[in-house]
Amino acid sequence: MIEYVILNRLIADADIQAYCGNNVFAVAAPNGTTDPYIITTVSSTRHEDDVIVLFNIVIEIHDNSADKQLMIAISQKIKELLHFEKLQDHTGRYSNIRIRFNGSEHIKKDEFTHPHLSVQFSARACEELTTDN
Repeated sequence: MIEYVILNRLIADADIQAYCGNNVFAVAAPNGTTDPYIITTVSSTRHEDDVIVLFNIVIEIHDNSADKQLMIAISQKIKELLHFEKLQDHTGRYSNIRIRFNGSEHIKKDEFTHPHLSVQFSARACEELTTDN
């Protein structure tokens, strides 16, 4: 899936490793994960031509420390890594994955979570049609 292409891109980066180590997850972080960490969620819709798939990507940076500059630095690095990128899915399901930055939300804290910042992207990809799909 495309989320693993994104996860691998983030985890492979030296700066993200310095900030978060391997604390980059799809959908949710395991209980007990130490801050800071990154969660990616991806939703998709099929384009009318049945070959193009459109994706909405939300990447949340979580950090409960008093210094919010780290979340801002991580979000900037994520934008640098993904905005206008063309990635490939090594499973062969998708090709020509093109990602665009859509925006970000302010650092927020609600009653259910600790402080986090959301960075949002859109992507489109060609789905490789086989007899399996």
